[in-house]
Amino acid sequence: MAKIDDRKRQYSERAAPKAVPLASPRRRLAAKPPDADFSNSIKLASAVIRHLPAGIAVMDEKFVITAVNPAYARIAQSSDEKLVGHHAPFMSMLQRDKEAYRNAVKKLKSTGAWEGELSGIGDEGLEYAHLVSISRIDHDGGGSQCFGALISDVTIRREAEERVRYQANFDALTGLPNRSLFLDRLVQSIATIKRVGSKLCLMFIDLDGFKLVNDTLGHDMGDELLREAAERINKCVRSGDTVARLGGDEFTVIMPNVKNPRDIPVAAQRILDALSTPFNIGGTESFVSGSIGITVFPDDAPDAGGLLKNADAAMYRAKDMGKANYQFFTTDLNKEVAARLRIKNGLVRALERGEFQLYYQPKLTLASDRIESVEALMRWHNPEFGMVSPARFIPVLEETGMVVDVGAWAIQTACEQHRQWLKTACRRSASPSICRPGNCGKSPSFRC
Repeated sequence: MAKIDDRKRQYSERAAPKAVPLASPRRRLAAKPPDADFSNSIKLASAVIRHLPAGIAVMDEKFVITAVNPAYARIAQSSDEKLVGHHAPFMSMLQRDKEAYRNAVKKLKSTGAWEGELSGIGDEGLEYAHLVSISRIDHDGGGSQCFGALISDVTIRREAEERVRYQANFDALTGLPNRSLFLDRLVQSIATIKRVGSKLCLMFIDLDGFKLVNDTLGHDMGDELLREAAERINKCVRSGDTVARLGGDEFTVIMPNVKNPRDIPVAAQRILDALSTPFNIGGTESFVSGSIGITVFPDDAPDAGGLLKNADAAMYRAKDMGKANYQFFTTDLNKEVAARLRIKNGLVRALERGEFQLYYQPKLTLASDRIESVEALMRWHNPEFGMVSPARFIPVLEETGMVVDVGAWAIQTACEQHRQWLKTACRRSASPSICRPGNCGKSPSFRC
């Protein structure tokens, strides 16, 4: 028994751990010093945030700023003192749209992140645009929250986008909507008119005599006249109407929701009166007038393309009627427009096909009963139209600019005929007299 007890005592002494005295708090701290690498990482992160070009803001759960970096103070055109302890400016901007603000807060709670572009005015009175990205930060086991925001200044980018958008939709000279924006508004207006069951008026305005002013006074003075003409037309229409410049000296007016058709000619006459007043351009009085074509939706056409074509046709009718007047589109104009287009297409190759002819009308001197001269008269013989009167094709030649080449051909042909007469006649031959339309005689290609 004594031996057994001795073995138990020895085993117990070997198995029992030796008691180690507890270290004091000071000794424990000394035993586990702070991680130097972690401390350096914190300092580095803090330095990076301070020097980031993007703004950083920390907010509490009520979006009150608790800390910012210098970049955000600069972006917000403010200072640390004015930002810390106050509601975040970008959240205040967002609150202007209550629905957008509710959606942003809802998304922050559900996903923990939100991003959007906001604009405002800084303490210096300058407009700015910010791209804001907000993230939710949970700490203390999710018991409390704060928010971190990354703010980028996109003012320059926004201004560039606005500049490009303006250039794409507005005329650089007059500031009026250009052809692209005009067509877009016309299509939208037609869609609205269809829903409400009203009428829409489209006017096509061409300035009579502008080319003469532009050629004599110069393009700078011509541009000034166009700017003033645009202002005058704008003052003649209602606030909801659209005045646009399609190019050159062509303007259009969209008048939606026309309740009384009698208002249309009143507005057109108001524009004509405004344009007939002399323009003082560079100290020189200049005179132009306007030819206006008018069409009405849905009476004349079902879409924007048809309306624009009809208004253009009515405008040419106004020019044919002596200019400085307005004409409404009629169904008969469709036939005239189609015929004019066929003549234009036929004239394109009439010269190279030899379809023009000159007829010589003699002029007699009664006292001597002798032919003193002849007048060369141009005629066009087309396989489709037959013999076409100059009254029909000369205006189209002038409009398209083909009158220069055709006029040169007429003078050259008449001069060659004159030389032929001189060679075959023993006596003095009659000199041809040529009636030249438009400005064809100004071409340097005219020679005899």
